[in-house]
Amino acid sequence: MELEKDIYDKIMKLYKQGERNEEKCEYEKAFNKYEKAFHMIPENIEEYDISSLILVSMGDIRLLQGNYSDAKNYYFDAMNCTDGISNPYILFNLGKCFYIQNDFERAKEYFIRTYMMDGTNLFCDDNKKYFQLIEELVSKDSNGKSSKEKVTENKKSVKNKTSEDRKAIKKMEDKFFKDKFEYMDLFEEGDIDGALKLIWKVWEWFPEPKVEQDLFYLLIEDFIEICTAAKKFDLANKYISLLFVTGLKRVDDGKREFIAGKLAYEQGEMKLAKQLFYIADAKSEGYLFRGKENKKYKEFIRKK
Repeated sequence: MELEKDIYDKIMKLYKQGERNEEKCEYEKAFNKYEKAFHMIPENIEEYDISSLILVSMGDIRLLQGNYSDAKNYYFDAMNCTDGISNPYILFNLGKCFYIQNDFERAKEYFIRTYMMDGTNLFCDDNKKYFQLIEELVSKDSNGKSSKEKVTENKKSVKNKTSEDRKAIKKMEDKFFKDKFEYMDLFEEGDIDGALKLIWKVWEWFPEPKVEQDLFYLLIEDFIEICTAAKKFDLANKYISLLFVTGLKRVDDGKREFIAGKLAYEQGEMKLAKQLFYIADAKSEGYLFRGKENKKYKEFIRKK
């Protein structure tokens, strides 16, 4: 949505003054100009294109000043605005904040999302160290093929599978679902440790590269869900990034963001949860939020 011209001009005048202050390293003066410009935006701030621009600039200032918690808050607010969710710069800087705060699993999640949207463009020069955090997950194979290229090849190769290949796949599927039913039964009976122990066993017998296998995605999905329900947040946070690089042949229906959103919500990370839930809601057209067990998440994202 666009602002009325006179309001827009006044806001941009302040914003450009802030930019000049920022160029002179007068960071607090720049922030004050950005903040003043932001407060001139009418209600329903998220609907105006200019809101994201100003919030990102405010986040950048706090990032430069070393106030990483405030910086994250401004970036999260920017993600609420028009096109904010799909802005790789915002995702990258959120990852950067988490990285600097030594929350490497959260950093990994945002760097992976940055990479999936914008490749390595933001990981150049001084930012190469951030790419190292996700390099093994997104790196090319020995033939120089990227993950996306390998997924395309896998789709084409399905038609060429031999009868023996199909038998081996069927055997693997049967074994996986047998174990899946068993560890889910253990979980429902309250034997969390028993369920996780069996998941680790299943994890080990998956051949490499695990992340390219659709069944392994289901295992990761169950693992994160169980850890979240059992409040084993450290364990879930350690492996949550695998959810976004596994099973890339699957339909992108928002389930990844929904599971990650629940993990964030249950840990009290409400801004992150809301962002992930917004994505999940958009991708699934609300489907993932149906049912009594998901009522609190649905109500959460409907709140202003």
